[in-house]
Order: sequence, then C-alpha cells, then structure tokens
Amino acid sequence: PPSPPPHPSEQIPPPPLLTPPPPDFTPPPAELLGSDDEEQEDPADYCKGGYHPVKIGDLFNGRFHVIRKLGWGHFSTVWLCWDIQGKRFVAMKVVKSAQHYTETALDEIRLLRCVRESDPSDPNKDMVVQLIDDFKISGVNGIRILNERQRKGQGNREWNREGGSG
Repeated sequence: PPSPPPHPSEQIPPPPLLTPPPPDFTPPPAELLGSDDEEQEDPADYCKGGYHPVKIGDLFNGRFHVIRKLGWGHFSTVWLCWDIQGKRFVAMKVVKSAQHYTETALDEIRLLRCVRESDPSDPNKDMVVQLIDDFKISGVNGIRILNERQRKGQGNREWNREGGSG
C-alpha cells in the first residue's frame, strides 16, 4: 500500500524564488573561494535530477550567503554560508533533485529535527550536527531540498579552520 502523506508539520513550504545578494554585499577574500578538493564533481551531473548550480555570492532563503564550496558527494554539494540572520557560519547541503534523493533528504531532515527537538540537557546533544533550517528551491534542474546545519560544541573559528567538517 502507498505510504500516508506526511504530517503537516513535516511538510516543507513551496520553494521561494532565488534572490541576488544585496548591493552592499562584499565578496569574501580570494583565499576563501573554491573548494579545497582537487577532485570535483562531474559537470555532466549538473542536469535534470542532478546538482544545482550554486555560485559564490548567491543568497538562499533571504538569509544564507554562499562563501565557498566545502565538498560534494553522490547525493549533494555542501557550501559554507554566512547566516545573515544568525550572524554565524553554517554548512548548506544542496541535494540533487531526483525523487529518490529528495525522499532520502526528507528522511534526514526528520531525523535532524528529532535531534534538534530532543532534551536540551542531554550531554550528547552537542556531539551531533544541528539542523538550523530547511527549505526547497526551484532551479534549472528541478525542485530540490536544502538544509543548513551548524556543528554544535565548537565555535565558528574552530569549525571554519577544520573546513566545516562534521
């Protein structure tokens, strides 16, 4: 039998239109641009159902400015962003738009929401990545899921020095 529709609290609102950065946006220093990885994802995977073309300086959800690419995998690309609302660095995961990637991303978001909503006094909570926001965008290669996360238990300086791993 088909699975029931998601609970309204688990549904993600329709995707907003992408907006350019504000006129007073200052690009980051050149040493922050680009990925540390010598190997890059296959450009042929930037197609319908595949990766979304993210550019340095893009603004997502009216809040997250793209600073540099942290990495990529079969499932998504991950970008270092500055959260202009929270005044902190975050990692933005941009999932491929094919349906099976979207379903997996929604499962991941449900799990990360459980962590976020868990007991704040749990001593292990800071050991797990924390979901900050999630949303959909509609791009040239389809509608996709994005989520932002911050590594808990570390300041931004240490997180950034490690390349945003975690």
